[in-house]
Amino acid sequence: MARKSIFGAIAVVAALALGPVAAQGDDMAPLEALAKREAAGGNAGARAMVSLLSGARDKDTTVKAFEWLQDAANRGRPEAQFQLAFQYETAPAPDFRRAFAWYLKAAEQGNTMAQSNLATMFLFGKGVKRDPQQAVAWSLKAAEKGNAVSQARLGAMYAAGDGVPQDALMAEHWLVRAAEQGYAPAQAHLGSMFFNGESGAEKDVRKGLYWLKRAAEQHQPMARKLLDQAIKDNVPGARDPLAPQK
Repeated sequence: MARKSIFGAIAVVAALALGPVAAQGDDMAPLEALAKREAAGGNAGARAMVSLLSGARDKDTTVKAFEWLQDAANRGRPEAQFQLAFQYETAPAPDFRRAFAWYLKAAEQGNTMAQSNLATMFLFGKGVKRDPQQAVAWSLKAAEKGNAVSQARLGAMYAAGDGVPQDALMAEHWLVRAAEQGYAPAQAHLGSMFFNGESGAEKDVRKGLYWLKRAAEQHQPMARKLLDQAIKDNVPGARDPLAPQK
């Protein structure tokens, strides 16, 4: 009989930093493209957003850019709705209900980042009643499009049996997809799962060490701690991947 993890999905997700993620790099491209198009048409708020994305940080630019962002979101632009939701969620005084509402609007239009962060809100019960089934559903939508955070979250939920029946094979499937993209939290979770034989997975020290080393190369804290202990315990094959090789 499969043994459930002593940690629920919430604890695992929190420990591995699988919470709300800001758009980065290419994820910002749609918002930047929209701002540039509207700036070219003479929209002052859009010009302010272009300046903000280029590094401007003065108060007037920030205010105008935020007003444009709100307007674009109200006009149904999912790239703006996602970013507005993220601002509400991560503000010094967060407004989780507004964040949830805007994430939902963007997610329903297929915005992957919004789908991922919406899943986190359902998982933690932020701005909405906790609903692990909805967390799974929205994670799956983003995970199938290659979102590593959602893949890792989905793997954690299968590992914990939260919102879905515990299934070590499905947990491995999704965690591996995230880990192979270089996502350190997924690598650390896989390493721990196999090294310790957690969440119904068959213990496999060799496989566990492989993923712990991959995560430790990126300085992932949990992987670093587990690997250091394995080295201290003289576990065969345990070594620091960042240490000079003799």
